Amino acid sequence: RHSDPRLDIVDYSEHAVGAGTDAEAVAYVQLNVDGQRVTGAAFDHDTVSASLKAVLSALNRMQALRSAAA
Repeated sequence: RHSDPRLDIVDYSEHAVGAGTDAEAVAYVQLNVDGQRVTGAAFDHDTVSASLKAVLSALNRMQALRSAAA
C-alpha cells in the first residue's frame, strides 16, 4: 500500500516435490506490478523461503523486462 511501484499478488500456489522430511517446496506466484502481469517460481526446503524466492523471481523478471524495453 505504501510502496512504489504498486504490487498485487494475483495468484499463488505451492506443492511438495518428493516425500517425507527431505521434500522440497515449490512455489509459484503471479504478480500485478503497476498493471503488468509477471510470474515467478522457486523451490526451497522451507515453504516460506520458497514463497519469498518466487516473489523475488517475479520482481527480478519485471526488472529485466523493463531494462530490455528501455
